[in-house]
Amino acid sequence: VSGTVRLNVIPSADVVVGLSSSDLTEIQVPATVLIPNGQTSAVFTVTVPNDNLIDGAQAPTVTAHVANWIDGAGDITVLDDENVNLAVSLPASTYENVGVLTGAGSVAISGGLPTNLVVLLQSSDPTEATVAASATILAGQTNVAFDLTLVDDVLVDGAQAVRIAASAPGFNAASNTISVSAAQSPP
Repeated sequence: VSGTVRLNVIPSADVVVGLSSSDLTEIQVPATVLIPNGQTSAVFTVTVPNDNLIDGAQAPTVTAHVANWIDGAGDITVLDDENVNLAVSLPASTYENVGVLTGAGSVAISGGLPTNLVVLLQSSDPTEATVAASATILAGQTNVAFDLTLVDDVLVDGAQAVRIAASAPGFNAASNTISVSAAQSPP
């Protein structure tokens, strides 16, 4: 994006204006911009880097400085392109007699966080498949794998759809479904 530095008087010589950002992870500006003799403004390029963090809207300040002059400053709101949606991944199907599927499920977020995120997990049918009560996405990471434990219930009940749900404070809940087929055949 573009930024503009303006003077309230026409200079009689070129003016070198120093620029700085209060948060380089959100806004980066060139070190200086030149306002030519006879002009009252200059345009500069502002770089908005993607920090890959879930940090919401930020409002860094860009400051313009010339020695022995009063500094000028402007704020800009940088919107976050990462969202607060959880995503659950599971195998499409399995048999109930396979036992534990180590690391077969996962829950993900769209960007890193500065702290660990505890995600609560729940199975819609614990007689077919169970999961741990929670999984923790570590600070700076975007996903965590979890185990699925299949329950061999000795019933001839065909394929059962089991929904695994994930929730965490401040995030939109998500779920996914796995089809768990009976290991037994009808007589």
